[in-house]
Amino acid sequence: MVIHSYGYAASSEADAGSRNRSRDLLLQNFDLVLKCHHKILSCAEYFFCQPSFASCSWPYVGGDGPLPIGYLLIGWLEGTLVEQCTKCTDNVYLTSFSGSMLSNSTCWTGICRSCRSFISGKGSTHKSFIERIQFIANLRRKYPAQVSEWTEYNGHIFSWGGNGLQPSKKRRLTIKATANPIPFDLLLSELASGVERLNDLPNVELLEFSTGIKLGRGTQISSELYS
Repeated sequence: MVIHSYGYAASSEADAGSRNRSRDLLLQNFDLVLKCHHKILSCAEYFFCQPSFASCSWPYVGGDGPLPIGYLLIGWLEGTLVEQCTKCTDNVYLTSFSGSMLSNSTCWTGICRSCRSFISGKGSTHKSFIERIQFIANLRRKYPAQVSEWTEYNGHIFSWGGNGLQPSKKRRLTIKATANPIPFDLLLSELASGVERLNDLPNVELLEFSTGIKLGRGTQISSELYS
């Protein structure tokens, strides 16, 4: 087993402009994304849409990496990916986080609806870093962006007792994407225009908030935010 002492690294500096543009798009359309959460959580092409700025990172074990918009939405709705704004104390909806499971230290970045800006902070007032690692690991198992399977193919093996190469069935590991996600800007455009796509993610448990969910320290997410 290989143990890496570093976590997932975001894309290169050359992609910084793309990340900033995507962040601006989320700021402008954040209420729309929340309002249309049922559409996103029920359509694989939406669910696995990958904003360039969304990721998580930690060393030593796997499971970190890019975060699809569907993962973010479930984390926002459940309260696992929510922190307190360092400026106005309103909720910050995390788009990225990192840390160490050895020290349980963490830092994060997300969007504050009141400040209408991206806010960064350290530590956690709602969930421990270990809880967030477990949350993402469970999502990757339940809603994987890729699946792998062994497939047979016709090959050859060398036979010492025969005439050299002989036909043989072999196996290779094949990795397949579970969806064909659309770009983030197209997702926002379709949500705004009311495009209807096939609901092809039936296993996603759509989260209903008829009375609101209580989070840590008395904060609450009301169903009015998503209606």
